[in-house]
Amino acid sequence: MRTGIVLLLLLLLATRSPGQTTQPQADGEGTAAALKAAKSLERLYQSIGGEVLACVVQVLPSFGDRRGNESDTAESDDPLGAFEHFFGPNASPRNRRTGSGFVIDKRGFIVTSAHVVSGATAVFVRLHDDAVLEAEVVGTNEASDLAVLRIPPDRAPALQWGDSAKLRRGSIVLAMGSPFGLRNSVSQGIVSGLGRPGPVGNRQAVFIQTDAAINPGNSGGPLVNLDGEVVGINAWIITPTRGIGGVGFAVPSNLAREVVAGMVNELLGAVAPAKASALAWLGVIPAREASGGRDILLYHVLAGTPAARAGLRPGDRLRTVNGKRVDATVVLQAVVENLRPGQTLTIELAGHAEPVTLTAGRRPVRFDPAWRVDGALQPVEESPLSKIQRRTLRQALIKRDCPCGCGRALYDCFGCSAAKSEFSEAENLVRLGLSAAQTSQRLDPPVLALVWADYTDPHGRELLRTLDRLKPRYGSLLRVRRRYFPVNPNDLGGWRQTINAIEMARSAGHYESAHRLLLDENGMDWQQKLAIMPEVLDLDSKDFEQGLAESRYEQQIQKDLTAAPTSFQVGRSPSLRVNGIVFEEGLGIKKLTEHIERAILETAF
Repeated sequence: MRTGIVLLLLLLLATRSPGQTTQPQADGEGTAAALKAAKSLERLYQSIGGEVLACVVQVLPSFGDRRGNESDTAESDDPLGAFEHFFGPNASPRNRRTGSGFVIDKRGFIVTSAHVVSGATAVFVRLHDDAVLEAEVVGTNEASDLAVLRIPPDRAPALQWGDSAKLRRGSIVLAMGSPFGLRNSVSQGIVSGLGRPGPVGNRQAVFIQTDAAINPGNSGGPLVNLDGEVVGINAWIITPTRGIGGVGFAVPSNLAREVVAGMVNELLGAVAPAKASALAWLGVIPAREASGGRDILLYHVLAGTPAARAGLRPGDRLRTVNGKRVDATVVLQAVVENLRPGQTLTIELAGHAEPVTLTAGRRPVRFDPAWRVDGALQPVEESPLSKIQRRTLRQALIKRDCPCGCGRALYDCFGCSAAKSEFSEAENLVRLGLSAAQTSQRLDPPVLALVWADYTDPHGRELLRTLDRLKPRYGSLLRVRRRYFPVNPNDLGGWRQTINAIEMARSAGHYESAHRLLLDENGMDWQQKLAIMPEVLDLDSKDFEQGLAESRYEQQIQKDLTAAPTSFQVGRSPSLRVNGIVFEEGLGIKKLTEHIERAILETAF
């Protein structure tokens, strides 16, 4: 089958003749060349479509009982069936009427989406030749939204897996399946984005974004490249019109291949069947930026886990597991999910001459306080940085963007509390003796708590105190970013004064001390605390009073007032987000502890 390179050459020939650079061709010659290129492109699509569609099936789940009572099975070519799930990951199972799938093995194994068959009492598939067969559900994997079905062998040809890691923005792809029940449909587009995050169940996964027209009924169908290889599995779309015109997402083939292989091998007895609670576990937490064609950087190796016992350490770069390349967190996730407790595996680390052998453990169901190992990164004496420390700080932050969303590099942005918070945290890490690489890594922990509060508000102070009490329990697994937002937007007087005060303390190297003073439960109100702050922190009292009077940090105050509701959709104070989950009420320590520990477990493999 022709490749994309041939296609590109044909398109170039259609627009220029030999020796021409900027002058247009004669009308007749240009039209003929363009027509020839178009026909070549047409034949390419026809060839791919003919070969691939022979392997594509329509999936028809039934939600009634097996005797046919109240069946929800979609009829052939039923374009008016309900397809609610395709518009988002959380729709009702009763509305998932049809989907798509494809044969991946001549033994009769079919890949589809887990949400297509979830809750079905029976599943049927319609082949390219119109034959309808009942399919066995071999297994489902909710974490990746994938399922494997089986029909008798040799009833349809099989597709081949492609390498999703080779996709680039602009790669041409074809989406195939049964949109709106219209079988044997093909649409063409390009890869619009890679590594797009999206929800699957209660976890986050990453997807291929495409503008190929995929619609309700395409779920589970293949996304193929110009070699007719499967590079993705159509999963879901975002659309304002409940139909065409949205943005499509597909599960990467490198993840799907691992998940599907695990389900097939378990069925065939290649590995021992696992109980629902017997999930495998290594005890590693990848760094947040752990995908994109690189090795997997280990942010943390939890104490007492199989990985720790095997000698893995934070900062190690994981390259292969059992000889399989792992170049993205979701691929590592798939590999681990297909292991079984007690199974031995070999890990290759970048820069290590010898591979590491370890035995997978059983995934815990509760957080173990011993995992934090290093304890909390407690503030140290806020002395000025040395020349070497300043160099380390710059190396740690030079490639980071400001988290406020202004688009500037962090090192060039000083006008918001977001940038100042990053600098304060990084300076403290450098004072603790961490290297530039370690400092940068610690700024992206597994659990990030982003809090907006007002030091004049008792509820805001209590939330800040609660988070400060939690930090020692989780050490470097948790980071708290503090932001400012008034409890009463119509009365900014006290809020404005506390911000000016704490920022003047920050500029003198006493931010953490000022923070602790404002939270101190010593019977004084916030005005009294501001009155003693110059003496307690050894600040110039005259300059401090002048800074309060002139609102020295007014530009930052206005920026925070604007950024909170517009960039972060914060509408009240205090407000808290833990890994993106919003806590609107019930900000007690018990609820926070449960959520933080659940988030840590979800990031660990």
